[in-house]
This record gives sequence, C-alpha cells and structure tokens, in this order.
Amino acid sequence: MLQLDKIQGGLVDEEIEKIEDYIFMLFKPKKYSGSNGLEVKAVNAFEDMCFIIGKEMPRDPRLVTTLTFYRTLENIKKQNAPLKKK
Repeated sequence: MLQLDKIQGGLVDEEIEKIEDYIFMLFKPKKYSGSNGLEVKAVNAFEDMCFIIGKEMPRDPRLVTTLTFYRTLENIKKQNAPLKKK
C-alpha cells in the first residue's frame, strides 16, 4: 500500500525504509563461499544425489533433464519410504 501511495505522489520513503530494515533484520546473511559455504554444500548434495540416482538408473544422472533427475529422485524416495500403517 505504501508503494501505491508513493506512485500517487505520497511521501512515504521513510516508512518504506523502516519496513525494509525490519524485514532485512529478520534474516541472517548466508555465507556462500569457503569450504563450508552454501555453494559447496549444494555441490556436495548434488553429487550425493547423482550417486544415489546412478545406482538406480542406467544413464549418467548429470546428463538427464532436470525433470527426469527429480522424478527419479522422487521415485527412489517413495520406494525407500517406510510403509505407513492405516
């Protein structure tokens, strides 16, 4: 609503800035670089998934489409999930 007021010529910059500052304070910044950064963790998780999928699929998981990759991963999860009792 404040942004609409601004578009219509209202002076709401300070209010918008206060809200943005509050929102930014809610989230801690993530570390992306380094040996324990998110990038390394994402690459390691991808390699782990490729290893698991590679045991179930005759093709290299790195060469399949994104849809095939995740569908295969979901099927593996379903096969390995414990049976729920009704």
